[in-house]
Amino acid sequence: MAPIQPGDSPGYTVHNAAIGLGSNLGNPLETIQKAWLDIQAHPGLFPVALSSPYHSEPVDMVSSRWFINAVGLVRTVLPPRSLLRFLQNIEQRYGRRHVPGQDGYDDRTLDLDLLLYEDAVISDEELTVPHPRMTERLFVMVPLVEVAAELIHPHHRKTMRTILRDLHKRKVRQKIMPRCWENGS
Repeated sequence: MAPIQPGDSPGYTVHNAAIGLGSNLGNPLETIQKAWLDIQAHPGLFPVALSSPYHSEPVDMVSSRWFINAVGLVRTVLPPRSLLRFLQNIEQRYGRRHVPGQDGYDDRTLDLDLLLYEDAVISDEELTVPHPRMTERLFVMVPLVEVAAELIHPHHRKTMRTILRDLHKRKVRQKIMPRCWENGS
């Protein structure tokens, strides 16, 4: 099956989705780049944009290892839960293990979060979209604004740019610094 392209309509509805990518173990830059290639390899996904990588201090956890974070935009024919399971399978290939009922965060080789799926609002045991803490995290909002500043958040009904501006006004204390991809792009 050939990958979908913009404008294709092979009898499927094509949806926009935003994916958060993060890593703080091994070689995080390389891991995120490879994971983005793995995402693109699915025939039901079409990559639209990948933000710059950002070096960010761990949030809501204690670790000496800072993260590399980015946000990717895709167009997909996959329903949201299928997209989530596909992302979890990629995480598992990189050594990530989801432990049901585990509270808190820890260091990880790869974290892939389904941040947004069109303007869908989903909340159940398997999936919460929009991601419940995305608007409180600079390491999500800064790269998201880089690639989709005018996107409207389904709950807040504000653009991502406005949400980020509001975060800065509240003086949220999270350290984040832009980086370059290893291939120089």
